[in-house]
Amino acid sequence: MLVKIIVVTIIVLILLLLICHRKRPQAGRKLVSVPRSEVLILYTFDVGTRAEDTYMLEASIISVLRELGSRALIFVYTNTVAELIHLEKRYREANLSVKRYQPDITLFKTIGRARMYLIPNLLREFMMPIIYLNNDTLLINGRGNELLEHCDKDSVFGYLQESWTTFEKLYGPNYNCDSISSYLSLNPINNGVQIFPYNETSVVFADDVLAIYTELSKCRKSRFRGTLAFSIIWWRSPQSRVLTNDGPVLHYYFMKNWYLPYIKYVTKLLVGRFMVCGATYLLPEDLDGSFIINTGLICEKCPGEIPVCDIPSESVLAGCSGGTKVDCAGICGGRSVTDCAGVCYKSKKGPPHLLDCAGECYRRGTMPPNTPDCAGECYKDGESPKYFPDCNGVCGGNATYDCAGICGGRSYEDCGGNCIDPDCSP
Repeated sequence: MLVKIIVVTIIVLILLLLICHRKRPQAGRKLVSVPRSEVLILYTFDVGTRAEDTYMLEASIISVLRELGSRALIFVYTNTVAELIHLEKRYREANLSVKRYQPDITLFKTIGRARMYLIPNLLREFMMPIIYLNNDTLLINGRGNELLEHCDKDSVFGYLQESWTTFEKLYGPNYNCDSISSYLSLNPINNGVQIFPYNETSVVFADDVLAIYTELSKCRKSRFRGTLAFSIIWWRSPQSRVLTNDGPVLHYYFMKNWYLPYIKYVTKLLVGRFMVCGATYLLPEDLDGSFIINTGLICEKCPGEIPVCDIPSESVLAGCSGGTKVDCAGICGGRSVTDCAGVCYKSKKGPPHLLDCAGECYRRGTMPPNTPDCAGECYKDGESPKYFPDCNGVCGGNATYDCAGICGGRSYEDCGGNCIDPDCSP
């Protein structure tokens, strides 16, 4: 009887342990609660062979987390989690989820194209705006709050269609998939910021795009290559601006009130110019309209981990005539100048590097290598100044405080530690 009781007890304990282990949440797996989030940031990542791809994705996520924190629910869809498992571990407590997803290759072929299927489902599941940032990197650069504001403005209707890829004309009552072969030969804009406010328009339109995708893929004479659906910039607001990469040409759509830079490669951001090997990126503050820069290898090689090129794009210089000078940022008649370190900056903002009293260049916000004493003579950091003010403020003076705390006073301490004023009667 005792043996049976022991056996039953052991079985019960094992069952309880299994139940507790099953119910115990996995550490770090739970996302920050959705009610605390205001927007869903979606990335799709087709794992490639270049380390730069993962670096760009990480840099973008860091930027979003720094600006928005738990206000943004971040999803990364990839065809394999293996290469991004460190991402999941690193950001588990920061509202990030990395999910493995294998799209239907007959329809989408890549994760990025499958976003037209993912987005409407995410809209329904989380019922919050979705901002899609594609494989390349977008740094929101201190504009996170303004980005969120665009999700709720009435002027944002959910989508803005490019003129040459108007689905209202393409997918109408007289739709015939064999009649749209001319559209497929275009190279429409594939990169940009896509905002899906949570409303009926966004959900329905995304579903329409999926239907078009499915039907075009069934056409025999006109195979849908996947670029058409992604030439849509999901903005309809006079305050918005997008920088997109369209094949060999960079289009800068810049207006006056808001700035959101889209940067293909994350390298070194200079105050007046953003440069990478292979292309020159001017800050939108230097532009006042539609500005086009032809990309191409403008530097001979990419030295080190942060390539910086000093040759302005020829297409930028070509617009200068009549004696107009090109500033260091490559802007005709611009006001950018170089500081002591050779960094180009907008003159109204002040130089990022300064000269100390000995003429040595140092970064603003850090300790200068040399500091002037009260007489104006430089002394190095860690050394003592040759001259310093006395208690009366006289540079190099001899006045000191006596034991009574009087500058230049005559009081002194006797052998008993008492402060004696010789001017007082005993």
